[in-house]
Amino acid sequence: MNKKGIEPVVATVLLIVITIAAVALIIAFVVPFVQRQLSTADLCLKAQGIQIDPTATCYSYDQGSPTNVTVKVDWSGQSEAFTLSGIKISISNSTYTASPEWEEENLPRAPGESRTAVFKGVVNGTITQISIAPVIGAGRGKLITCEMRSITPQPC
Repeated sequence: MNKKGIEPVVATVLLIVITIAAVALIIAFVVPFVQRQLSTADLCLKAQGIQIDPTATCYSYDQGSPTNVTVKVDWSGQSEAFTLSGIKISISNSTYTASPEWEEENLPRAPGESRTAVFKGVVNGTITQISIAPVIGAGRGKLITCEMRSITPQPC
């Protein structure tokens, strides 16, 4: 019997070529994914200056009537420009969480600016937590919602 096989040098070269092709395919998919994640993290890092002012954020509650909530947001400490497209807000009592709309005219427009918004009758009872998350414009109509930041408000 005359058996023929692949020469060891040819087999080694084939393995190297297949490995390089596999690495190239993995890089083609992984690199853009990592770049998108880093871009999102960078934008949200810039938005760290968007904070709830705990001294000016409070709620008023009369027994049997809806609770009114006043939320003051400060934009401080940021010199890098980004587009603040909105603020997601969450107002919670012990049993319910409301997510009212934050009106565009109540958005701070630049570092150093503060804005106050009043939300009337969004929940009943004592407010246990207020959370905000900046919504950043990332170009081409894409919006990124950053991490929520929370406080426990006091009665007005």
